[in-house]
Amino acid sequence: MASGAVLLLLLLLLLLLLSAALLSLRPSLSLQSEGHEGRPERVSVPPPFAGGAPAPAGRRPARPGRPPGDVVVDGLNLAHWLRGEGAGGAPLAPGEVAAALVAAAPPLHAAYPGRVMFVVKDRERALATPAEEEALAAAARAARAHVYVASRYGADPPAANALRLRGAPPRHSERGRDDFLVALLAARFRAPVVTGDRLRDFAEFRSRVDPFRVTEFNFFAPAPARETVRPDAPAFARLPFPRLVRPEAVRGLAALRGRGGEKRAGA
Repeated sequence: MASGAVLLLLLLLLLLLLSAALLSLRPSLSLQSEGHEGRPERVSVPPPFAGGAPAPAGRRPARPGRPPGDVVVDGLNLAHWLRGEGAGGAPLAPGEVAAALVAAAPPLHAAYPGRVMFVVKDRERALATPAEEEALAAAARAARAHVYVASRYGADPPAANALRLRGAPPRHSERGRDDFLVALLAARFRAPVVTGDRLRDFAEFRSRVDPFRVTEFNFFAPAPARETVRPDAPAFARLPFPRLVRPEAVRGLAALRGRGGEKRAGA
């Protein structure tokens, strides 16, 4: 009997030691993600805007390894892509952009059941009119999504980008306020970006893009939210390059390609 009791105690002790060893091997939850070659790297997530606007109520940063939920969409690039091949490079009409966002929303919601965020910008030669803004607000409601508009300043613009070299010749990247906002939102929500653009000018945005306004239309708020972004702000010094997803990789979007004329006619 004594030897049996001793054996039982030894087995219990062995089980306790084995359990402690297994618990020590469990991965801990931390603000790290897998970098290249499987090595962990720190994720630097800047605030969404230069003013340090807080995260939306009730939302927390996505955990590493969590299935994709939120997504950022390059709205103008997607609208051009939906035209289809052979449609030409004519400028997009505001109504065409709004219709493209509404048409693309169902497949995007199916692939990304979280927050769907479209990013567009105003035209380079004219500020958005109240009617155009209302069309985008209506598109946000119809698509049950968030539509962010990166707009130039009209009157009383803030100081120009402090990082831009004086006398430097103009470059295409200076117009990339919407691309900068795409990368900013992708970092804030740890979300991929649906776009056909490779963002080759990404490294120049902080030193080339002047401060711009952001207007957010969403499907539940009665009024838009407005903020200012300064790409040269120190908070964005380590803005990471976003993970890009081509539109054709999202199930259901390819079936909409080439139907832009039908959408405009019914808009």
